[in-house]
Amino acid sequence: MERYDLTQAFLVIGAVYEARRSGTHDVLYTVRGELMSTTPTFRLVDAAGGAELATLEGNFLKTRYDVVIGGKSVASISFPAVTLKKKLTLSLESGDVYEADGGVLSGVFRCKSQDGEPVLEIGKKLALRDTFTVARADKMPVAVALLAAVAIHSRFYDVV
Repeated sequence: MERYDLTQAFLVIGAVYEARRSGTHDVLYTVRGELMSTTPTFRLVDAAGGAELATLEGNFLKTRYDVVIGGKSVASISFPAVTLKKKLTLSLESGDVYEADGGVLSGVFRCKSQDGEPVLEIGKKLALRDTFTVARADKMPVAVALLAAVAIHSRFYDVV
């Protein structure tokens, strides 16, 4: 599985995340949140050229997010409105649906295929800045994997 570290940028205005391959220092992707928006909206851009690769659009209650690539919704991430445990449902345009249970305190979300193979794993690291490890299988698009981590942060860990 390919691994990334997604870290919230320090001392910036608005939500900004930097994605690196685990163990490297080079930023591959940047995710920028829109300021002054009633619904959470984030843009995934290539760090090298700044080209927009995908957007993450959430609803007002932060219970549903859509990953949009090229004007087309390719995935949706749903969270229960009220729950004691951190849970999510990830639905891809291919029809694949994954459920993940982050538990009460653990903060690790594991999506597995029907045959039990791991497809996506997102875990929160203990650090000064909010940092997530994102591990994805080849069949999980990079944009969906990274933006799913941003959705988890927005829903469960972001205080704004």
